[in-house]
Amino acid sequence: MSRPEEREKEARTCFTEPAGESPVQISPGVPGSRPQPIVAERRPATAGCQKPSAAQASEREQQSGPQHQVNPAASTEIQSESRADHVTAKAMSGAGTSGSAPGLGGVLGVAHSDGSVRNRRDPSRQPLSRQGPGYKPKAKSQGVERESEGAVVPRKAADENAARGKGPYSGRASTGGKSEGMAQTAASNHPGGRVPIDKVRRLQRKLYGAAKQQLGRRFHALYDRIHRSDVLWRAWKCVRGNRGAAGVDGITLAAVEEYGVEKLLSELGDDLQSGKYRPPPVLRRYIPKPDGQQRPLGIPTVKDRVAQAAAKLVLEPIFEADFLPCSYGFRPRRSATDALETIREAANSGCNHVLDADIRNYFGSISHQLLMERVKRRVSDRRVLKLLRSWLKAGVMEEGRYQETVSGSPQGGVISPLLSNIYLHYFDTVWTRQCSQIGVLVRYCDDFVVA
Repeated sequence: MSRPEEREKEARTCFTEPAGESPVQISPGVPGSRPQPIVAERRPATAGCQKPSAAQASEREQQSGPQHQVNPAASTEIQSESRADHVTAKAMSGAGTSGSAPGLGGVLGVAHSDGSVRNRRDPSRQPLSRQGPGYKPKAKSQGVERESEGAVVPRKAADENAARGKGPYSGRASTGGKSEGMAQTAASNHPGGRVPIDKVRRLQRKLYGAAKQQLGRRFHALYDRIHRSDVLWRAWKCVRGNRGAAGVDGITLAAVEEYGVEKLLSELGDDLQSGKYRPPPVLRRYIPKPDGQQRPLGIPTVKDRVAQAAAKLVLEPIFEADFLPCSYGFRPRRSATDALETIREAANSGCNHVLDADIRNYFGSISHQLLMERVKRRVSDRRVLKLLRSWLKAGVMEEGRYQETVSGSPQGGVISPLLSNIYLHYFDTVWTRQCSQIGVLVRYCDDFVVA
């Protein structure tokens, strides 16, 4: 068989009409022999199950052959027809308003239309389900909704916020309640909130931090901090809390309050600032010691005690950065109980001997020159050094007689415990560096224990 005949035979067998129609032969080279495509009327797509027409049923019967006939109940047929009509009507109504692409019906057409809009990077249109009259934005525009939708926004700043924080824009705005509509911010667990740090405490922290970071630094601008009004007020509170007797002038704390504390502090600040301050001698008094001896005390006046307390507030943080843990006497957040606990732990660790010692007449035998040299290692302000030197050399008034002091620091003055720790800091350093293998040193001012 020739090749053109084979091609003609294959074409006759391949190109046929669907089942039920007679095949149409295609001859090569003959015009009009190719069948024209049948253009059928496209019906809108409908969702759900529909009852097939008679033509479709007959066509299916020809294709699939005879089948058994099943007669459903009349109620079932009516129910299925009504359900199909309902679904068809719903799909037809949605197809007319969904804006779907032509040729695609139902959900596929809507998805194709939305995808084409989003692919053009246009704003996404609102879902059709929200275009009804009950949609909230429309009702809100008509004035139906409340004044504030969503988060509850106060009309003005809360008046009851003073006890809990900074305000509505800085956190800790709520003082209680459910905090509805507003974010709850973290707050202090203290019932009254975090207590703000005053200026004096902030000054002490700055001085301590600077001294701790730079161990060899010498501070040269401290005198103007001593005669600050807030520092003098804090010093007065310390003096009043410690109570105490009157000095050589006979003025008691009650007399100062009657005279006017603010007036007294203002006069003291002016004298310190102008350089006219001159401390009077201390009053000598004796108290009994446990061993039956007498302990001499030097009682400054109330004004001198306030000035010494102000100087201690400024100088103590600087030297606290240098003091070692073995010192417990007259230091902040340390007590005799802490010293006893350290001794107990050292004794239970296996030591066999304990040494208890006391420096005889320590406060009366301190060398002024050696003490000032150790103070100068941290302080270079000449006015502060002059003020300390004036307290050391103020003298003693005993039974109406004046005695000049060439050594020692009056035991009873506010500044004396700090000066005594500065003086014995050298002893703590030498023991820690050279004698720590002998035992643990625990010192409380001029009394110390080695365990």
